[in-house]
Amino acid sequence: MKKIRMLSLVMMVILLGGCVMGQGPVSEKYTGNKIPNTRAFQDEFTREFIESPKEVQEGYYRFKSRTGGYSMLFPKEAMVSDVGYEKNGDFFETLSFGEQVKAENLSFYYKMTFEDRTKTNDIDINLTLLSEYAGYEGEYESFEHEGKTYYYAKDTSTEDEVTYYSFFSYIKPKNSDKALSFFVDSTCTKQSQECNLKPDELEEKFLSIMKSVNFSE
Repeated sequence: MKKIRMLSLVMMVILLGGCVMGQGPVSEKYTGNKIPNTRAFQDEFTREFIESPKEVQEGYYRFKSRTGGYSMLFPKEAMVSDVGYEKNGDFFETLSFGEQVKAENLSFYYKMTFEDRTKTNDIDINLTLLSEYAGYEGEYESFEHEGKTYYYAKDTSTEDEVTYYSFFSYIKPKNSDKALSFFVDSTCTKQSQECNLKPDELEEKFLSIMKSVNFSE
């Protein structure tokens, strides 16, 4: 688990600690549209996942997987890492992204793995894999939302005097081989400063993003 936590911190530093990348070439799908001054659009790699520069909800764009398999809300101040990004055809994609809320001294590290193959139907195995990644030994609750089953859990841990609130879910649509493994860690950006970590508010935020996931037909 410590290895994952260190990776989370390193990735958040890489994604959020430095200057935002330059605009770079603008994709044809944004021609004629003003590029917003947000982390998601000012980073060339990230904006290729964003459907439109128009916010679909306050503070969020619409993210679309390069597999075409799913879409979801994406924080406008988040950046997708090109390090570790992997895609195999239209049936597999894994990526991570970081988000920073400077006013509250908060940083979030997200990890998504999408699959579209029969192995996604073995829920027990996939929950075991998610638990191993999260370092979680508890049970999952399940609930239905808009034709999808969510196997959901949350956890709190402290390592090297750093507190993390984690929220994760295995999201499975009915009558489909598609699935999404969704994991997010939240912690203080600067450990030496006061941090506004409110578990209930964090859970509401992340559940909202999870519930925004839509799988293509």
